[in-house]
Amino acid sequence: MSRSQCLGASALLLLGLAVVAAVRIVAPQGAPPLYDSFVLPSPYIYLHPSPGQQGAPTSASDTVPYTGQDVGPLVLATRENPPQAQLIVAAGSLDVPPGTHSLTVSITPVDPPPVRPPNGVIAGNAYRFTATTDSGVAVPLLPGHPATLVLRGPIGVGPATIDLATGGIWTPLATTPVAGPDIFAANTTQFGDAAVVAAAAAPSPPASDGRFGWLPWAAGAVAIVIAVAVLLGLLLARRRRRSS
Repeated sequence: MSRSQCLGASALLLLGLAVVAAVRIVAPQGAPPLYDSFVLPSPYIYLHPSPGQQGAPTSASDTVPYTGQDVGPLVLATRENPPQAQLIVAAGSLDVPPGTHSLTVSITPVDPPPVRPPNGVIAGNAYRFTATTDSGVAVPLLPGHPATLVLRGPIGVGPATIDLATGGIWTPLATTPVAGPDIFAANTTQFGDAAVVAAAAAPSPPASDGRFGWLPWAAGAVAIVIAVAVLLGLLLARRRRRSS
């Protein structure tokens, strides 16, 4: 590569860096990171939305035939992006009663029990996780074979746990953040109603008084102008050398 080509490539790199810096300066702080394939998470969908929130969360259900043999692993997820609720049942985990011809596992957004969780406040929806036979009999999990619940909380929920409600009583589960922001997983030994429980409501960003709101935009504009000036200067010097 000739010296002039190196100069041109360097100028383009400088311009790209300036544009990236400008975007980073003027971009809103606290925005969620990108998921794989550069897909932004959809807004959280509430069972009972407040003004400005989206409603009508999805459910999920799957029915599989049962012939006396284990049905293998069962994986279920709601249709949001990313899913707001998921259920993973490993092979050999269900205590299926005799006379069963099919099994149905389901996830349904529901109103939570009126009792408040002992470790915080519910963030988002409560979801009911069930496994039933074709005759409507509840299918429990075998001892030592827990299922995994994965729940997504509203954006910016912060530290949280998954709580399980059985008999109207909430019990915190050992919870691990997974897969992306505001998504949590926990193992459970029984089915029931589950929800993301936050220690406190997500903090609101500090309000700006507007006196210096123009500074990030001005800094970004200056960075772009400098980069363009450098590029034009290098190109002009290259043209002069060719003429001479």
